[in-house]
Amino acid sequence: MAFKTPQYEDDQVKQVIRQQYAPEQWDEIYATLEHFMADGARVPLCILQLAQGRIADVKHYAECARNDYRDVIFWAESPGEAALDTPEKIEGFQKTLEWAGQGREPALDEEKVRLMASGEKRKQKRPWWKVW
Repeated sequence: MAFKTPQYEDDQVKQVIRQQYAPEQWDEIYATLEHFMADGARVPLCILQLAQGRIADVKHYAECARNDYRDVIFWAESPGEAALDTPEKIEGFQKTLEWAGQGREPALDEEKVRLMASGEKRKQKRPWWKVW
C-alpha cells in the first residue's frame, strides 16, 4: 500500500512547476510526475531540477526514473560526482558500459583524448547521461 504524499510536498512540487513552466503545461507536467509522488517529493523535484524548464526533459528524466529512480537522484544531488569531467571518470564510465555489454561511447573516447592532450578539466555543458 502506498502512503499519501503530505500536502506540503505536493504543494512544493506544484510551486516549482508553476515557476518553471507555462500555465498550459502545468497539468501535463504534474501528470508526468504524479506517479513518483506516492514516495514523496524527492524524485519529482530532482526531475524538475534536471529538466531546467524543458518539458521534453521532464519526460526524459521521468522515463529514467521509471528505470531506476536512484540515477535521477544521483544526477541532481551530486552533479560534481556525476560529471564526466576528467579522463579518469570517462574511462571508468566507459569500462562500466563495456561491463554492461553496451560498448564504449565513441564521443566520450574523443573527449577523453582531448582532455588528456589539453591537460584541462572538461567544462561540461551537457550532462553525461544525455550523451546518447
